Amino acid sequence: MELFQSATEYTVRGADSCLSCSRSSGSMEIKAASDVDLSSAVCLGLVEGVVGKFQFHPDLECYLVLIQRKGLVGTVLGQHEMYKITKVAVIPLTDAEPQDLKLEVKISEEEKLEKRLLEELVKLFTDSDSFYFSRTYDITNSAQRQRLGLNPEEGLPAKVKTDDRFFWNKYMIRDLLEKQSTMSDEWIIPIIQGFVQVKEIHVSHSKHFNGENTWADCVVSEDIPKASGGNFLFVLISRRSRYRGGMRYKRRGIDCGGNVANYVETEQLIFRGSDLLSFVQIRGSIPVFWSQEGYRYKPLPKLHKTEEENTQAFQIHFMEQFKIYNKGVIINLVKQTGPEKLISDAYRRQVEKFNDPRLIYVSFDFHHQCQGRRFENVELLTEGISNIISDQQWFSVHNGVLLMEQEGVLRTNCMDSLDRTNIVQAAISRHILEQQLKMLNLLPPQCRLSHKSLRTFQNIWANNGDAISKQYAGTAAMKSDFTRTGESKFAGAMKDGYRSANRYYLHHFRHAYRQTVIDLMHGARLTINIHALIGKQKPARALLVKEQQKLKKQEIEALISSFSALLIPMTETFLGGWLFVSCQIGKRWPLCQDNFGVQGPG
Repeated sequence: MELFQSATEYTVRGADSCLSCSRSSGSMEIKAASDVDLSSAVCLGLVEGVVGKFQFHPDLECYLVLIQRKGLVGTVLGQHEMYKITKVAVIPLTDAEPQDLKLEVKISEEEKLEKRLLEELVKLFTDSDSFYFSRTYDITNSAQRQRLGLNPEEGLPAKVKTDDRFFWNKYMIRDLLEKQSTMSDEWIIPIIQGFVQVKEIHVSHSKHFNGENTWADCVVSEDIPKASGGNFLFVLISRRSRYRGGMRYKRRGIDCGGNVANYVETEQLIFRGSDLLSFVQIRGSIPVFWSQEGYRYKPLPKLHKTEEENTQAFQIHFMEQFKIYNKGVIINLVKQTGPEKLISDAYRRQVEKFNDPRLIYVSFDFHHQCQGRRFENVELLTEGISNIISDQQWFSVHNGVLLMEQEGVLRTNCMDSLDRTNIVQAAISRHILEQQLKMLNLLPPQCRLSHKSLRTFQNIWANNGDAISKQYAGTAAMKSDFTRTGESKFAGAMKDGYRSANRYYLHHFRHAYRQTVIDLMHGARLTINIHALIGKQKPARALLVKEQQKLKKQEIEALISSFSALLIPMTETFLGGWLFVSCQIGKRWPLCQDNFGVQGPG
């Protein structure tokens, strides 16, 4: 596609039609390519597609957001290409010609804010590696919903039947959606925020050790049947909901419409020959009204609204889930003691009030069961509820014939629905994957994934966890060393300490801007006082300086606690910790400029 500029509009020329956007009104129009005269227009270069329009306020100018560069993620079914957006172009829609006299100009607070938000919009699309699209495959819908025709979005062209929850640029592209033109199909690109990875995995089968023991996890017996082995295409897609979308601490809990923060549907797909298998899991914030506010390192959670209001929103949330997934299993990983207990207890009370046979509630105190970074203890959970996991089944098609439907969904959450959730969802996914491969005769009965296949699977899930964490908290996931390798080491604990401190910094000094951009993308008005968004950081900075020693102490205590649990045997007593300050010059880490060390007894 080529982008042209004229005195009155910007025009993108496609294969059969042209999309024109007025520089004065921002209105969009689609015409046949043969009807558009671009002889007097200036070609600005190539683009890959249209994201939509962006506007801070109805009284301010619009911006046209275009896909400038894309990266191929992979191809499924031999023809459907999936792409990641790697760069966007943001073009102001104004009659004025750009001037660059390189003179110093006094900029108002309003202009500073607009510039800052524009920078954040670009960073959101280019730095987070989180926006994906496909022109031929419905990336917003699971394979089962595509097959059964569930949740078609009313009023969209025939080629664009999306799941409304995950159509992230729907508001930005609304002008084209309203046109009801067959020529719109070329220009409407549903974009998701989340994660996509496509990887071919080889499953080998040999009873003999040949560089790698592929039967290391098997219960070996004389009569183990042979399996065919071979390759399969593994696809992992995570879709973040645009409802109550945003950043950690800025979006928590539920809203009155039953939408929860950090709601993500993750679909695991297997393509092999004429076989297609799909398994879907979801995650989401605890569905009651709650928040964590303040400048503490770990703000205390608070409940909001009345019990009746919480009950109403809770039931709206799960009734909507039943419409989509039929039935559900809650896996609550929240700590049963300390500050988290308040939110966990509220969750359990609502489940008991709801008392619906379609909903199973499972509580697993992750911190207690996996203390000392023994995350392998998650197997206690997956083994304990293996029958419940299997009862949800999965979606399976062979030669175009439907063999099985997924009858329910597992909804996993911790406080952030990030780090603990990643580990548990990956463990559940592995459990299902091994069953699916056995059904396809790729894995013998009584066997688990080989080391090589497992490592590929773990890396994909760790990449997924890091992506979702960056989109919600601003950093890669904590505990991801275990998800990636199956082991938790000292280096991983060090990274977790840094990421925890960095999340704190991002929340107070960066996420207000990103939250505002996300809200504007979905049609919210910029109602906040323009000066407040910038000005409110001043007292925050002052308070942080004032409480710097207190914050450092909390960081050190948290790190020492984590390291002592990791390094000191359960049979020994922790006597004390020492702080070792690095004098290395030129290495700056936000809010975490020291290297911490811990020494145990003896």
